[in-house]
Amino acid sequence: MKPDDENTAVVRTFINEFEAERAKGILEEEGIECCVSSDDVGGMGPPQQLIQGIKLLVLEEDLKKAQKVLDAYDSFTSEKEIK
Repeated sequence: MKPDDENTAVVRTFINEFEAERAKGILEEEGIECCVSSDDVGGMGPPQQLIQGIKLLVLEEDLKKAQKVLDAYDSFTSEKEIK
């Protein structure tokens, strides 16, 4: 899967690459094809990522499943941190 594929959708937007890559790994573990897309002007302009964000893309047909997986993960980690 490539960021410029026509049938992709943004499942989440992140402010840092670590979080985007972590979410990508979670989706891949569930068998959901995905990729991270960011524009840092070839490393010359990392602040550009703060403006546009770092997008996690999935195939349109997997969008709802991906959202559920990430929501469930977020819910689990939030509960774990509270205890």
